[in-house]
Order: sequence, then C-alpha cells, then structure tokens
Amino acid sequence: MDERFRIVFTGELRGHIQAEEVIAHLVATFKLPDAKARTLVLDGNCHVVKKDLDAKSAQRYRSALEQAGMIVHVEPMTPATD
Repeated sequence: MDERFRIVFTGELRGHIQAEEVIAHLVATFKLPDAKARTLVLDGNCHVVKKDLDAKSAQRYRSALEQAGMIVHVEPMTPATD
C-alpha cells in the first residue's frame, strides 16, 4: 500500500503576505467558502487542510498553499490499526 500524507497549516502566514490576500486566494483557487477560509487563516491554530493524499498530490497542495502565503508542511499519515 502506498504511503499517504496530510497537509497541515501551521496557523502562520509568510511574512510579507496579508491575511486578506491569502483568504482571497483560497476562495478563488480552492473554491473554499469565504467564511471557512477566514476561520482557517485568522484563528491562528494548526489545521489539517487535506488528508489521504499520495506523495505527488501532497506536494502539489503544499506548493499551491505556500504560493498563497500559508506556512504548511506535509506529514505522513499513520496507518490505521485493526
């Protein structure tokens, strides 16, 4: 079975990016509802943004979110135990 990954937003934005820019980018690029984008960006907490991704998809999401101004990292998902 292929290793699966999740994307975690640290709650922080890159230094020169304004929160409103990030929110607008999330709404436009990912079709995220404005209220959900605002909560994600403005509450300052860590959030799992996307999960159960293959390595290639995880890197694409990481790149797109970093381009939007978010600080994110890719984490391997722990396999479920029976």
